[in-house]
Amino acid sequence: MPQYLAINAGSSTLKWRLFAMPAESLLGQGLIDRINHSHATVTVKVPHQPDLTYTTATDDCRRVVADLLLRLKQLGLVSHLHDIVGVGHRVVAGGEDFNQSVVVDDDVLLRIRNLRNLAPLHNPVQANFIATFRDVLPWATQVAVFDSAFHQSMPPTSYLYGVPYNWYQQYGARKYGAHGTSVRYVAARTATLLGRHWTSYA
Repeated sequence: MPQYLAINAGSSTLKWRLFAMPAESLLGQGLIDRINHSHATVTVKVPHQPDLTYTTATDDCRRVVADLLLRLKQLGLVSHLHDIVGVGHRVVAGGEDFNQSVVVDDDVLLRIRNLRNLAPLHNPVQANFIATFRDVLPWATQVAVFDSAFHQSMPPTSYLYGVPYNWYQQYGARKYGAHGTSVRYVAARTATLLGRHWTSYA
């Protein structure tokens, strides 16, 4: 049964969920709090089982990922790491480079790193985790899902500030939008409840 990891890496936490596809059933989820710390708190939740909480050292990305994958095997959520065929990564800032989710290759990863000034607390961390998962699970498809992608359809009258235009040209000073993955879900769900047509491209 193919399985997919959803990874949401923040400046100090990493949240994950493991799904079995195509049934979209949730196999487990967890939170690693205080990543890059010698005493990180890890919480793992598996349906119909008591929550598991423990502390561990997570002073670099590879240790975080190694601990996560080891725990998935120990809990029997995956019988073999090759069961994980895809990993989706939430990325805060895609700037004007990305208006939809993309499969990560070397070029995409470099562009995510180059957009670090738009989200200095998030993009570098998220890029590091993407790189680590690519190394550890080289057979799995890695996909970047950008919070800013949903908002890239805004017209210039909406995303430009009332400041000299050359600030936008030289420094990229504009509104990029935030939490687009959540906004997209809420908009789609609202359209469904209202019986209206909805199309999302991000």
